[in-house]
Amino acid sequence: MASCTKEFLLKRIQQKRPIGAGIDPENFDFLKSGHIDSMGVMRFVIDIEKEFDIELTDDEIASSQFRTIAGLSAMIDAKTS
Repeated sequence: MASCTKEFLLKRIQQKRPIGAGIDPENFDFLKSGHIDSMGVMRFVIDIEKEFDIELTDDEIASSQFRTIAGLSAMIDAKTS
C-alpha cells in the first residue's frame, strides 16, 4: 500500500510543476516550495480523502507530518490499515 500511496501523492504534488532533480521527493516540503499552495490545500485534502476513503482532521493537516510525502504517506497508511 505504501508505494501506491506515495505514487498518488507524488503525482498529485507534481501537477503544478515537477520536483527538481537531486531532491529527495519523500522528504521534500511541498507546502514550503509552493507545489501545493494555500488555495490548493483543500483540494489536495479532498483528493486524498476521496482516494483513500479517510478523513483528515485539522490537527493532522496542520502537522509537520502532512508537509512531506513520507510523513503524509505514513499518516494515510495508519488510517487505512
